[in-house]
Amino acid sequence: MTTTTRTLASATLGFVASLAFAAPARADGSYSPEYSFCGAPGATPRNNVAVNNLFFVDTNGVPMTAAPNPFPTLTGEAVWPDSTTVPVEFEDYGDGSVGFWYVSPVAGEHVVTLYADGVPLENCILEATAYAPDPAFTYASGTGTVDLTTGNPVIITIHSMDSNNHHFTYGNNPPTVTITRGNDTVNHVLFDNLDGTYTVPYTPTHNGSYEVEILLDGQHIQGSPFHLVAN
Repeated sequence: MTTTTRTLASATLGFVASLAFAAPARADGSYSPEYSFCGAPGATPRNNVAVNNLFFVDTNGVPMTAAPNPFPTLTGEAVWPDSTTVPVEFEDYGDGSVGFWYVSPVAGEHVVTLYADGVPLENCILEATAYAPDPAFTYASGTGTVDLTTGNPVIITIHSMDSNNHHFTYGNNPPTVTITRGNDTVNHVLFDNLDGTYTVPYTPTHNGSYEVEILLDGQHIQGSPFHLVAN
């Protein structure tokens, strides 16, 4: 009977010990380049800021809730197939995560790579995409695109559209607008409304024929050039 009691006690102690051994590891101050990871990249409008996050994970595989100590030197770059390269900027949130961002100067697929102390983070080599408005679907409307009355101010509104014929709702992708009467250029200003539309007010000051040319990435938008007459 005594032997049985000792055996049960030993088994109980062994079971408790195994539970203690299996308890979840707690985060320490050292991050793991192998376990740390980045959020999934999304599609970003050209000339706008792409934002993402880096999440530090410690050497036990536990997500960190404070900044690593020591904190690594973070660098990064986004590279396009034509060798266009832009740097990545960082902000430490102090909770085990870091925000990072960059501006996509051109449209298309590209690769974003983050480095910690000069070593690539294998879970932060990301394939990303930047998209731009499509001149084939972008169009113009307003009183400045139909026949004119001399001396009356008019407005052109340019509506950016993407390749799926959906409204491109971001700014910073302005078209090039040229308004002429014969050999004379008509003064005008283009306003970026930062919602994918652009406004161009102008006044035809003389009778005669006018031409309005609207180019996006060097290509005419729908209906361009517009041939107008002011009377």
